[in-house]
Amino acid sequence: MSGDDTWLYGASASAGSAILTSSAARRHCARVFIPGGGLVLHTEMSVDARGKLVVYVGPMFAGKTTALFRDAAAAPRACIVRPARDTRGPRVAPPPGAEVRVCDSLAAFAADAPPGAVFVDEGFLFDDLVAGADALVARGVDVTVATIQYDFLRRWFENVRELAARPAARVVVVAGTCATPGCGAPSVYTRRTAPAAGRVAIGDFYAPACARCWRAPPE
Repeated sequence: MSGDDTWLYGASASAGSAILTSSAARRHCARVFIPGGGLVLHTEMSVDARGKLVVYVGPMFAGKTTALFRDAAAAPRACIVRPARDTRGPRVAPPPGAEVRVCDSLAAFAADAPPGAVFVDEGFLFDDLVAGADALVARGVDVTVATIQYDFLRRWFENVRELAARPAARVVVVAGTCATPGCGAPSVYTRRTAPAAGRVAIGDFYAPACARCWRAPPE
């Protein structure tokens, strides 16, 4: 993925289609389908790593954690890793039998990770997301990450962009539903709905929005 590539897409409700604006993404698009009204784009990249790397990206409230926990439920041994910065806790219950760790550093966790597959929730909140995922994959550990990719100003989180560009990554773009009353189009972005300090604010400051309904945050 080049530095100029963006992984945005538009959807046509009438045609049931999706348009990838990234040339790299278009080259690797395997299939497009709409399950239950949500739009999911699968982009397949070459896999040549000791462990597998899957990255679910999309706006808030798109079902990324649900997909992550579904995959964890299917793993014989699963460890779910959450960032300590996210004080809300998961909005959906982890699968029974999965170990749950709350960490400040993914790289530190990787140095002493338990056996089995690793499932990272809210990956963008780990400053060392890439280093931690790389270390796990290099040890032969299968890693799945769920994360938003854009901030409230529609800018990439740099650590997520770097991870998604890994040659071994399988990137799954998940869209939910725009929260603007009367819209209901597939959500592409996360909109900040109330004033808050900093690039990341933990709490109920956000709503999913389609490209047409996205607005700059209030002052």
